[in-house]
Amino acid sequence: MDLTWARGMVPTPRGDISVAWQGSQEKSNNETSFELKVYVPQGTTGEAFIPGLTNANPTVSLNDLVFWSQGKVKMKPRGMKKVGREDNYLRVTLEGPGEYQFKVMQLTTLIIEGYGGTKWKMPPEEVHQVFPEKEFSDLRHPWMGPQSTTQDKLIDYFRFYDRILDENAEIKFYFFQNQLFKVEVDLWAGEYQDYEVLKDLLKTKYGELLGEQRRPDKSRIAQWKDEESNVIQLIFNARAFFSPHLRLSYINAKIDGAIKRTRQERENETRQLL
Repeated sequence: MDLTWARGMVPTPRGDISVAWQGSQEKSNNETSFELKVYVPQGTTGEAFIPGLTNANPTVSLNDLVFWSQGKVKMKPRGMKKVGREDNYLRVTLEGPGEYQFKVMQLTTLIIEGYGGTKWKMPPEEVHQVFPEKEFSDLRHPWMGPQSTTQDKLIDYFRFYDRILDENAEIKFYFFQNQLFKVEVDLWAGEYQDYEVLKDLLKTKYGELLGEQRRPDKSRIAQWKDEESNVIQLIFNARAFFSPHLRLSYINAKIDGAIKRTRQERENETRQLL
């Protein structure tokens, strides 16, 4: 029988070093295939070797922050000094004391598309055709921020209103160069229980979360990502004032990246003129 879990503790003059791991032989999308918890006492450092890189589309997170995806380092979370690949393992150097939780997951193979049957890169006319019974607003530029008086000239959007979970919902479709790249579903009066219901529905379709941020005030951010880096974000903001309490976003990563590069190029051109 294959070993699927283990845990242990080693006493040292500086405190106990504890390790626990659990593996899964299941290969489901977005399911955690390996989890490792390490406690490093004060005055010590350590290294962790994370297996599971032979899985298709593996991602590795530390304390729910993804730092390894698509075969490379995406970021260095707090507490991580160095990371590198050795064969089918990640070798992680930990720079200080604390508790570290690593998870290895397989990204969903179900491609994330836009809301309600829309597809990425659809022009506005085709989005209208997906919802022929809805009353859309005119196409316009969005504001740069909740309290901004400046419009974002790179992007166009329109919206319609609907009912979701017995709440009023605002559905906004965003276009860059006439191509759909983002959809936002806002429930301004959404409650925490609505967040949990939507999270369960999304888990049923896309599998387990890629990560979830939890705050003391019950604010939450849940995220899913597919193998093309398209993203779904579900945000519950318990203290929202100028923004909705509950927002569900579908984002095409490639077009979103192109927008950011275009903004940077325009900023650079403006600096040169000044």
